[in-house]
Amino acid sequence: MSTDDVMWRPGWVQLPAAEQAEALRGRLAGPAWVVDSLWTSTGELVRPRIDLLVALDHPRRTSL
Repeated sequence: MSTDDVMWRPGWVQLPAAEQAEALRGRLAGPAWVVDSLWTSTGELVRPRIDLLVALDHPRRTSL
């Protein structure tokens, strides 16, 4: 899932930190999922259920 779809509202209005974990909780309830990033506010919810973590370290010129 794209965390941008969960963490941002129309007009790029970010959810307050207190609401971010709750917004993600329902999507993590299923038996399998893929998250495209790990936010500080949701780490405690996501980290205990991670089976595989893939970290990409592209140079800035590639990732922009």
